[in-house]
Amino acid sequence: SKYSARRIRNCNAYALDKDFRPTLRSSLDYYNTNAKTLSRDQKINALMTQVEDMKTVLGRNINLLIERETRIDRLMEKSEQTRRDSMIFKKKSIRMKRQQRNKSTKLWLLIAGMFLLLFLILIFAGIKDGLLVGDNKE
Repeated sequence: SKYSARRIRNCNAYALDKDFRPTLRSSLDYYNTNAKTLSRDQKINALMTQVEDMKTVLGRNINLLIERETRIDRLMEKSEQTRRDSMIFKKKSIRMKRQQRNKSTKLWLLIAGMFLLLFLILIFAGIKDGLLVGDNKE
């Protein structure tokens, strides 16, 4: 080696500047002119590929989340509409039950009234003819 360990340890900040300047200049020139090709070595390409894959996966996940949120919103709207429909159905069924009960009650009252009328007709007919149980005409 051109420089001994002792000389390297004891040198000042710019002591080796004259000897090292041409090497430094050629290295800087090489790396500045070939920066694009040098920056794309295998490790960097692998990392860039991983970054692109990650961006693709993240984009897909974001799209899936947006679709899921849309489906959840639609489901919430449908469930709210179903709730409203069930409340309307409940009110209508209660009203219909009441109407059926009223019809049934009217029918029974009509039947009872007819029997009462028939009973009264029979009683008045029996009184008129004297056929009541307590009357003995012998």
